[in-house]
Amino acid sequence: MIDNTTLVVYLFSNQPYVVQYENDLVNAMKTGKDALLEVGIMEAPKPSVALDKAIVLGEKNLLDEDLLSVCSVIPAQMLGFFKSIELGLRPDTPSESGAISRVVQGCYYLSINKLLIMNSDLRNRAKAHHQPLMDFILYRIKELEKETGIRRTIFAACPNSISVIKAALRSAKRCDSPIKFAATLNQVDTDYGYTGLNQKEFVNTIRSESRKLNLEVPVIIAIDHGGPWLKDKHRLTNLTFNETFAEVKKSFEAAIAAGYDLIHVDPTIDINLPAGTTIPIELVAARTVELIVHTEQFRLKNGYSQISYEVGTEEVHGGLADIKTFNRFLDLLKSGLNEKGLTDVWPCFVVGKVGTDLHTTTFDPETAKKLTAAASAYGSVIKGHYTDNVTNPHDYPLSGMGAANIGPEFTECEYDGLMELESD
Repeated sequence: MIDNTTLVVYLFSNQPYVVQYENDLVNAMKTGKDALLEVGIMEAPKPSVALDKAIVLGEKNLLDEDLLSVCSVIPAQMLGFFKSIELGLRPDTPSESGAISRVVQGCYYLSINKLLIMNSDLRNRAKAHHQPLMDFILYRIKELEKETGIRRTIFAACPNSISVIKAALRSAKRCDSPIKFAATLNQVDTDYGYTGLNQKEFVNTIRSESRKLNLEVPVIIAIDHGGPWLKDKHRLTNLTFNETFAEVKKSFEAAIAAGYDLIHVDPTIDINLPAGTTIPIELVAARTVELIVHTEQFRLKNGYSQISYEVGTEEVHGGLADIKTFNRFLDLLKSGLNEKGLTDVWPCFVVGKVGTDLHTTTFDPETAKKLTAAASAYGSVIKGHYTDNVTNPHDYPLSGMGAANIGPEFTECEYDGLMELESD
């Protein structure tokens, strides 16, 4: 019961997506009886929330959610401590008889840093091999195939929502398998995207949820389809090529600074071309080289670790619709990177058109095998997009596919679940 003697204290999240619900909670609380005071504890100011008092810990949202809870509880403990003193209680001796102990005994503590230690070890091993994390994992998969004869395909989830992130991590734990998150710039970007997360918050969310599960498997975080005009906002605001290219570069920088492991470079859209015109493969290669060069220069200048790259597209407009063009693109890419002195940089994934798109559910293993053989000659593996609802997922590893993206299928599941709840 809340009345005019009740002190209400809110501990606010620093994640914009969560704050939306917290704002609704605060507003809902105001529909009942008035409290004595409503106090909010938050990392950064929240002008959209009407409170009597705000305890602001900083100016920006910089902390991991787990660390923020430690800071937020201190003002709450102080309120409880001084109220206890006022009431004549002894907060340092909550139970003089000893019936209540301040120390929980007989418990085994799981290290919340176990994930970080595991990933740190894996990253150190990758560094010793002079490889980025994703490249090293693919290398180990190949080594294991030689030992066991078993082929494996990396599962990549498109993080359409917080629910998808949580479900994907739980699946990775259950299957004891690596998990890759591939976020488009529509989903996660410096302006937060439709998930309400920027790059740093996206990484922090994944790390926080992983710790809650005591997850030990590798977690790879990536940009999906990063390129000019592939973000809806860039097309809707009619950005010029120079403008959209500059924005994409800023997004790549933010991803590296946040701790991403892979960037999918996809400059296969050009809204300046006449309708129905396929972008020249030479232009795709040149723009891919420029984006990789910029990213590597930023990474090296700021001392960030190596990252992996993915190139190409499954769309017809990308121009990689046949083996001859596919090989031509990779030849141009290799020569372009070599000319820029990036002889040690090469994409681990090349996206291939393997029979699936947004409207089909059949994976073509024969086409996949041909593309896999072509990519293997360059030291890459094929990655499939639009793996949603495929009828033959078992053919992916058998065909040598390196990874597969799933996204819209998860949104369908969430929608169906919401509709089911709505009908109850």
